[in-house]
Amino acid sequence: MCHAPKSTKVAQKRPRSESDELTAIDNTAKSNSDDKDPLICKHPKVEGNEADLSKDIKGSAGHVTKLFPVPSLPNGTSKPKRPELNFERCLKYPAEYYVEEARRLKHKADAMTDKSAKAFQYLESALSFIEYGIALESNAQKFAYKIFQDTLDFIKFIMTLKHCISPSASSHEEIFTVLCMRCLSLLSMAMFRDKKETAVKYCSILSDHFKRFPTKAPSPFVARSTGMPSPFLAMLSPTTSQLGSNASNYSGNSMCSSTTVSSNIPDITYSYVNITSYVLSALNNWERADALILKNTEFFGELDAASDELSLTSSLIRLVHYVRQGLHWLRLETKMP
Repeated sequence: MCHAPKSTKVAQKRPRSESDELTAIDNTAKSNSDDKDPLICKHPKVEGNEADLSKDIKGSAGHVTKLFPVPSLPNGTSKPKRPELNFERCLKYPAEYYVEEARRLKHKADAMTDKSAKAFQYLESALSFIEYGIALESNAQKFAYKIFQDTLDFIKFIMTLKHCISPSASSHEEIFTVLCMRCLSLLSMAMFRDKKETAVKYCSILSDHFKRFPTKAPSPFVARSTGMPSPFLAMLSPTTSQLGSNASNYSGNSMCSSTTVSSNIPDITYSYVNITSYVLSALNNWERADALILKNTEFFGELDAASDELSLTSSLIRLVHYVRQGLHWLRLETKMP
């Protein structure tokens, strides 16, 4: 993707209303759905350093995979007792098919009054939006990053419709929460991988800069005299794509730097933190989901047997299969339409 990530700010965002969330994702899909070329079935692309990244994350998390053994049935097999859905290993329809399906499901959910039923239907819609992003990505389109970003925000909104984080949440609500959090984790990892090369480049620039200028300098984000945020903050670009266009703004008296790179250090740092924050967010949601999985081992043991256990390096198509299977079982157990 050419688009850069939205800035991740330290301060908590103002909660977005239902209409804000749904309008954003719907508008993004509409603006990016002109391409109707047939989707070529491809295997998920694997980044060269994913194995190393996964190894580091597993070491810090402690229990990313193999949380529990797959339960065995009386006949000695590990086949799930619940009905299994049939899945294709790759997408076989053009991108337009998935975005239309996502819109249909979302509009159906819009008309529902029961919050639980609405949440289930919205999550089904989110899965179709993910498939839409996968289809665009497979066709080398440049809109997938934005679709994944909006879908991530959409799923955060979905979680507000149920008592996902409440200590009094039921077992079914905990399972629904895990399915949402797995989506958040793997979408965050996909967005990080999309910007990984930029992050590596910025890491090198920052390392070189701080080796050349090791002395502690006052932060450009805080005014010396008042301790209040500096007006310089308003000059920071929220996207990496604007870095070049804004570079000239920082080469004057306010930065007092002899090189263009040095004058762009605040911008580069800001963007670097935004990109790497996707990994931290992914790990945080993954570990929170792990804690809930340990309270519902039978359900997720069968789900792992039916759909293959997920990891932080799993492809998004595997994520869709996993969550859709779990959501299907959850509908049956809760008698949700």
